[in-house]
Amino acid sequence: HGMINLKVNGKWLKASPAFNASLCELLRVPPVDFDGENDSFLQQFDGEGNQFMEYTDDYGHFEDVPLEFMKQNIKEHYPHIFDRGDDETEFRL
Repeated sequence: HGMINLKVNGKWLKASPAFNASLCELLRVPPVDFDGENDSFLQQFDGEGNQFMEYTDDYGHFEDVPLEFMKQNIKEHYPHIFDRGDDETEFRL
């Protein structure tokens, strides 16, 4: 999932709107609150203190959704998605 960058009171912050309260409840992770002063983009641990998520790469900031970059990245990291055994050549996000 992606992150967003927003400028609040002259300060750039990272946030992830991907994990709403109901999804956090389903995954048993605490929601990350946005306080307008600190980054809020990672549920590093679940409710029991186990590692839940880790960002291993930060690809920087983009002015618009980088669809071609995303397609190449998905093909590189998840090639099995494309091993369909048919003549499908189109990829939709």
